[in-house]
Amino acid sequence: MSPAATSILPDVRALRAVFDAEFQSLVSQAKGQLGDAASLAPRVAEGSLVRAWDARNRLTTSDQLKSFLAGDIKSAAERALAKRAAAQRSGAQHAHAAATAGDSAPQIDMTQSWAYILDAIQVDPHTANEQKLIAEAARRETAEAVEAATRRISTRMAVTVGALIVIVAVGVEMYVSHVSTEGVIAEAIAAPHGHVTTAPFGQIANITLGDGTKVRLAPDSKLFVPQEFGGKVRVVKLDGSATFEPASGQPGTFRVYTRNAVVLSGGPTFTVAGYYADPSAIVKAGSGDVDVRVGSKSIGVAAGKALMVDSSDVTSEPTADAVDQATGWADGKLSVTNRPLRDVLPLLQRWYSLDVNVQDLKLLDRPVTVHAPIDSSAPALKGVEQSGGLQLVNDGKSMIFKDTSAAAKGKGRGKE
Repeated sequence: MSPAATSILPDVRALRAVFDAEFQSLVSQAKGQLGDAASLAPRVAEGSLVRAWDARNRLTTSDQLKSFLAGDIKSAAERALAKRAAAQRSGAQHAHAAATAGDSAPQIDMTQSWAYILDAIQVDPHTANEQKLIAEAARRETAEAVEAATRRISTRMAVTVGALIVIVAVGVEMYVSHVSTEGVIAEAIAAPHGHVTTAPFGQIANITLGDGTKVRLAPDSKLFVPQEFGGKVRVVKLDGSATFEPASGQPGTFRVYTRNAVVLSGGPTFTVAGYYADPSAIVKAGSGDVDVRVGSKSIGVAAGKALMVDSSDVTSEPTADAVDQATGWADGKLSVTNRPLRDVLPLLQRWYSLDVNVQDLKLLDRPVTVHAPIDSSAPALKGVEQSGGLQLVNDGKSMIFKDTSAAAKGKGRGKE
């Protein structure tokens, strides 16, 4: 959902400005609420900013934003303390020692915190920071428990605990590396700097990205490639439709952000249709399986299958007609089955750069069917005429579909 025009957080840059101005103050507020769990304060502050972003449609003034953040900090701190207490009650032998050791003052890493926030707003704003909070708390509790235990155990046990420390450290390192990579990717796709390729009406653009990935961009589509593209940051943003053939042998998974979904592929081709004005996006896997991330969910799409994602993050298997209409262009055809003329006129403009209208607005509800090659407009226009009982005329200024059905002819004779 796009933010309201009057939102105080209309875009990511506005959120960054609030982060720069308010984050340290938010951490201090969280610290005051958390007591001896003060080390969780940065995570609590990050979560509050993410939830403010999620609520941006109803935040229109600075006072509303500050009031929201103050209330959310208090609630988030209470949740964090409750989760910490629950973890300690069901934790390891030395949970009590860890709990009474006290937490040090929070260390604020502005760069890492902003990466956390970017990662969260690109995924699921309700759960991503909760997961990070739990992970951070678990890491701290584990470290403190191990430290308390090693003061009293034998040398042999110390070796065992040392091995556990290595295992935990490797796990934490892998997690931090993953979060860092995700943060860099999210920041790259949200940044305003990059290259935009636009395919106008009636034209298909063929693009080769810096990593060798081949893209076939449909008419009336835009592809944003961030400035940071390359290495593990193999990510693009699509408004419209395109077929992707990701280059193989590259270090990172290739990703396409479109509407409210992210498509991930390690190499197989796939087609995405995600025009902004459409009610849903459709992803069709080509030569192999792909994954589609929607919110916190990841759905696998097998080769040759398709997935539809609506504006409310609901996923389903689209009908064959819906898939043909959305992705048939990749096979060189326009396929529209029993759709109202109002839906077909924009497609004639998109695929053939034809601006066709009607004078009788009732005709917009007339169902038509078109199966035609996208490199020739004549069969498409003929399909509209024949299936809809219409005739294309040129009045010298524009092309117009007129009614030629039996009912229309009868009305004409009555007037005579």
